[in-house]
Amino acid sequence: MANVIVWEWQTENDNWKAYDPHVCSAIETSFRTTKALKLGEIEPALSAYEVDLSSLQQKRIDTGTVRTVRRSIFPPKSAPAKNVTWQWFDDSSQKWLPYDLKSMCIVEEEYCSKNYRIDLSKTKCALPYVVDTVNMIQTRIDSGYRRRIRRIPLTSPYPIQDEHFEVSSSGVAAVDLSECENKADDSDDDGDGDLGDVATIEQVSNDQMVEQTQHNRKWKSKQTVAAVHGVHKTLAWSSPEPTGQQDDIPVEVQEPSNDSKKVPRSMSEPGAVGGSDLKASETDSIGQLQGPSTSGTRPKVKVASSRNGSKRGMSRSQSMPVTITARAAHAAGPLLSPVMTCITSMLMSPVIPSIRINHTPVPVFNPPHTSRSGIKPVPGIRPSKKRKRQSFLKVNCPNEVVKNYVTKLKETPDENCPICVGPLKESSDFQEDNEDEALKLKKCGHIFHNSCLQAMYLAGPKDGSIQCPTCKTIYGVKHGNQPPGHMDYHVIPHSLQSFNDCSTIRIIYEIPPGTQGPEHPQPGKKYTANFPRHCYLPDNEMGRKILKLLIVAWDRRLIFTIGTSATTGQSNTVVWNEIHHKTEFGSNVTGHGYPDPNYFQNILAELKAQGVTEDCLD
Repeated sequence: MANVIVWEWQTENDNWKAYDPHVCSAIETSFRTTKALKLGEIEPALSAYEVDLSSLQQKRIDTGTVRTVRRSIFPPKSAPAKNVTWQWFDDSSQKWLPYDLKSMCIVEEEYCSKNYRIDLSKTKCALPYVVDTVNMIQTRIDSGYRRRIRRIPLTSPYPIQDEHFEVSSSGVAAVDLSECENKADDSDDDGDGDLGDVATIEQVSNDQMVEQTQHNRKWKSKQTVAAVHGVHKTLAWSSPEPTGQQDDIPVEVQEPSNDSKKVPRSMSEPGAVGGSDLKASETDSIGQLQGPSTSGTRPKVKVASSRNGSKRGMSRSQSMPVTITARAAHAAGPLLSPVMTCITSMLMSPVIPSIRINHTPVPVFNPPHTSRSGIKPVPGIRPSKKRKRQSFLKVNCPNEVVKNYVTKLKETPDENCPICVGPLKESSDFQEDNEDEALKLKKCGHIFHNSCLQAMYLAGPKDGSIQCPTCKTIYGVKHGNQPPGHMDYHVIPHSLQSFNDCSTIRIIYEIPPGTQGPEHPQPGKKYTANFPRHCYLPDNEMGRKILKLLIVAWDRRLIFTIGTSATTGQSNTVVWNEIHHKTEFGSNVTGHGYPDPNYFQNILAELKAQGVTEDCLD
């Protein structure tokens, strides 16, 4: 098996999602010959997108949204290289969706190691799920919600990576880091192996080229090389050949043992030549280029000048980047990134290469300043200060609640309970005695243990409702575990993009930090809250309708919950509860702004999944 190449794009939450294998193959084939590729030519569903391979960006043609793309290399033991994929079932859309590749590689590695219970919260991906690869169930840690998962082969394989460095006509170099990853595996603090680590490409100047050379190749004395850590590349400069006979300028490195060793100029700093003496900072930088001394003391550098050295010393303006070469992994080198190498090469060049600067859009989250006199109430909706707070009556007897929504079975089927994953003909683990019965929900017809349904109810807010964990059908009026807070809304005299004919409804959510209650994941533990949060809707008929539904969802404690943040990874904090809001006022750079032609349809579907529909409006 060999390394494979996967092209990915970055989401608004800074996560990476892979293109389908056949799309990756087409992009990989095109990125060596073309600068731009319309994805609609590969996959009709992606007709709204195009990829600029020179700047590594994906652009949505109709909205102008720009996202970063990258080219990743996965080792042979990873899931993409094995041509398998792990997927989870989305109950709302009734579709199988793939895990992100980082999580997929972790699950595949644990699965092959015969570790059939995987706590993803303790791995590099830090997701709040426990994966059971025996029963193929994913369980959310904070809510106990379960989803089906599966492991299936890919419909088409990902493109295979060449063993050597790859060079495209556009000057983008891909580096094979599989050997480096294996050597660095012992220094991995997380202990998850090298499957989660991938090598990505870096953009190099157009007038540079990449070639692989042997480790023992000797460099000429007219070259100076800066080693690069991580990808183990070296950047070489060469000064123009002057007229007349000139002397070489030797550079000597003296170790603490007083054993002088001459080294070629290829191991010195580009600016550290000539007849002048070095400053202390320059001496230190050269010492770092040489790497640590075997005796544990930083080596000292002395520059020996000749009689013509001051006249012919190489200056920065004379230096010209000529090559980027490969160096062995154990060669000496400083802790510099490939990006710094590219910047240095351009600064050292006598002629600035042609550089295309791509404008990166800056998101506009907040509207212009609005005075108090410009803020108006939303037409047809009672202001938040005058609105009555709705409350629900807690029902602590699960048996009384469950029996309202189920029917008894004459004969128990030979199936497994979706909650405990145990046979329905046997008692559940939640049942203390040996007597248990299988019950069928009235609307959807799914069958569970009676004790499992009662345990599920006690794990929720105890509001007198239950929700089928298989199909999400709601029985009763669903309430969540949103912490206490305040919701305000009003109209501001500014227009959203694509809604220039109306003003804007601004919603302000405010939830202070506090202590988790019995309905939360960790009762008695403190939780944090990053508020206020401002959201925006157009002040038209549809916007006011959605606002009314959001008010109902707020009163039912469904807008927020306590869990792990998908953006920061922080646990025990207030997070969104799968009802997406538009938090970007004047742009759509992050995907949380306007224009978005499908937003109203999507949020209505998300509210419906929480049991909030037009029937709930007064």
